[in-house]
Amino acid sequence: MAIAYFLKKFDVFTFTPAIGDFFQPGKFPKTEAFFKRVQSDAEAMTDNAKDFYKRPRPFVTDPSLANGKLEKSYSSRSGHSTQSMGCSRPALPIYFPTSTTPSSPRRAASAGIAS
Repeated sequence: MAIAYFLKKFDVFTFTPAIGDFFQPGKFPKTEAFFKRVQSDAEAMTDNAKDFYKRPRPFVTDPSLANGKLEKSYSSRSGHSTQSMGCSRPALPIYFPTSTTPSSPRRAASAGIAS
């Protein structure tokens, strides 16, 4: 449960273990500002979906799932999924390209890992 609450404070520096210890707050101010904007946009998308669909959270449907501090908003796709897969993940290779994280087929081909 502690990990879930820790991950609720999601930001681009959550990816530091994958990128490298050099990736710390304050070292890349433009990148940090860009990802704050990405995160804000992702939160808006998630919140709009929650307000539109008004899907009850799982613990509302099945009270046996209730544990710890309960969210009061509606349920929707995971905010973490939206932020990491929909927004941050495609942008990370732009700033930190590696041969294992191509952002496009062209980049994969240039890295020699195209199928």
